[in-house]
Amino acid sequence: MENPKFIDFFVQEENIVTAQDKEITVLHVNIADDEEILNQWAEYLRDNYCSLADLDMQRDGFGISRKDFLLNMKFPDPTDRLGPSTMSGDFSEILIASYIEYVLNYVVPKVRYKQKFNRNTSTQGSDLIGYKLNTVGQTNKKDEMIVIEVKARNSESAPDNVLQNAVNHSAKDLTRIGESLNASYQMLNYYGNSDQANLVKRFQNSVDRPYKRIFAAAAVCSDKAFSRDLLKTVDISTHPDKDVQLIAVHSPKFLEFIKQMYVRAANVN
Repeated sequence: MENPKFIDFFVQEENIVTAQDKEITVLHVNIADDEEILNQWAEYLRDNYCSLADLDMQRDGFGISRKDFLLNMKFPDPTDRLGPSTMSGDFSEILIASYIEYVLNYVVPKVRYKQKFNRNTSTQGSDLIGYKLNTVGQTNKKDEMIVIEVKARNSESAPDNVLQNAVNHSAKDLTRIGESLNASYQMLNYYGNSDQANLVKRFQNSVDRPYKRIFAAAAVCSDKAFSRDLLKTVDISTHPDKDVQLIAVHSPKFLEFIKQMYVRAANVN
């Protein structure tokens, strides 16, 4: 399947090596003023919350338009006390999900945001899980599951070591993987996606069906909050996996762009 065009906005920069000799993949999101590509990206964003069919079913009882339902009932509210940070966090997780899916070639089910009961709070559990089979249709110990903790600082604030925060929280994923896999499996079955449900099921029992488990931590920041010097100080010594992968993404005035993208996502059909 051809990658969406907005993936071309992801430009890999020179990697950073920490004081512990740990390499960090650095990406800059160069956003072009292209209506077709931005609308495609907005549609991808909306699809993480609901398909058009589900959107029409959910808004039917309210008797309101798709746009009004998405902006007033589904998407985080930028005027709410917690809304901007939730919007920033959701978008950042979805951004990393697209990178994991289309650049690193993992399967990333789109179920995490579909059943949010409070649109202005974050979904519990592991932020992002991707799956990769060595041989389609067969179980192999070389199959991979990547578990990613994503942290964001997209406002125009002073530089901060957001990646260190992601590393620290990534350590908690060891205790919540099972719950996250169970939630994903149930949701995929609920939405009738048996293929991806069976894919998740393959990774639920690592004892009888061993596979390679990868941990990763990702930071998504505005250019102003991004600091290569701070990234060099990232410490993974307390993380249970010394091979934890590190990713840092930045872009100019990112929070402003994110808010615009949610408005755009409410308008695309």
